[in-house]
Amino acid sequence: MNLFDLTNKKGIVTGGMQGLGRAMAQALSAYGCELVIMDINPDTPKMAKEICAGPAPVHGVACDLSDENSLKEGFEKALNLLGGELHILLNNAGINLRKKLEDCSKVDWDRMFSINSTAPFLLTKLAAPIMRAQHYGKIINMASMLAFLGAVNNSSYAATKGSVLLQTRSFSNELAKDGICVNAIAPGYFHTELNSPEKMLLIGEDFLKSINMRIPAGRWGEPEDLQGTVVFLASPASDYVTGACINVDGGYLHR
Repeated sequence: MNLFDLTNKKGIVTGGMQGLGRAMAQALSAYGCELVIMDINPDTPKMAKEICAGPAPVHGVACDLSDENSLKEGFEKALNLLGGELHILLNNAGINLRKKLEDCSKVDWDRMFSINSTAPFLLTKLAAPIMRAQHYGKIINMASMLAFLGAVNNSSYAATKGSVLLQTRSFSNELAKDGICVNAIAPGYFHTELNSPEKMLLIGEDFLKSINMRIPAGRWGEPEDLQGTVVFLASPASDYVTGACINVDGGYLHR
């Protein structure tokens, strides 16, 4: 059990107030990690502690990750709440704008990249010196199986996740010598507020059927299905794992 113990570890989770981020924050908290949840929800400072029931404190910071100044201010607030220590950074926050190529404006494209790709880059850059000084750190990025497959009418999202995947691989090469592991998780189709069979049905019944037929596990994922993976990547159990991307997709990518 000590391999997965996060007692006395301190971490930041972005976008942790709902969906996949919420479930992963709950898992890190349950294993003893003191957390700051950074989220655009203005009620985050008041509500963050209510979503986790672990033994360590949970704090909340409201900020806009699409704005560099807000991101930096949010990070500084989070670091102060954690007493200047940081062992785990989970870059989870993301948005999805499903649009055809001809309907995707540059404004859409830039906003997708600002949150899904640029924010993880900036936060990793801020976290790395702190982790380097203690010669220990775990940075976990949220990629997507679309980073491997591309997308239909969702090219901007797939492009951002491809960027996240290559950030993970590239930064792992730079930071491994400093005791910092950089890894990614690539979720498949999960039940969340942003992604569900009902939303896929709006695109077309045949599209939903094609998804369901390609999942060997025979079901969509639930947010809790990511909890074991994130605890593994955040814990001493993965101290020699870096540059990896773990697919949590019910087998979709290999069908």
